[in-house]
Amino acid sequence: MVTESIVSPLVKATLPVGLYKTVDSSLRKSLPVGLYKAIRLLGKEIMLHRLHRAGVKRAKAYAEKRGLKLNIGCGPNRKEGWLNIDLSPGAEFSLDMRERIPLPDGSATIIYSEHFLIFLDYPRRAAAALSRQSVRSPAP
Repeated sequence: MVTESIVSPLVKATLPVGLYKTVDSSLRKSLPVGLYKAIRLLGKEIMLHRLHRAGVKRAKAYAEKRGLKLNIGCGPNRKEGWLNIDLSPGAEFSLDMRERIPLPDGSATIIYSEHFLIFLDYPRRAAAALSRQSVRSPAP
């Protein structure tokens, strides 16, 4: 069985491969399962935060634009002429959709999403937040 590493989001890029494997193996063996999984989740959240911050910086270029079409949670299904938002590579914006959309009120004319909420940890709360964002973002 392949086990996902808890240190990869945090330090994999900065550690030599051999040391990385040693640290991960040591943590897996020495920590209780619940704590190991919690640390792994924390690493994932740190990476999501970094991606989101980069997406927020990119969104500043659209601060004055109107008539935007947003494709939220697009995954590999990019739409030409739309702002494709996802945490996967290739999207114009890597945004964590649990956070506020970093665009001004009234900047979007269309907000589209398909099969997106099922990927969130708390879909009901996220759906409510996304509904509030959808009401705030579209142009009149």
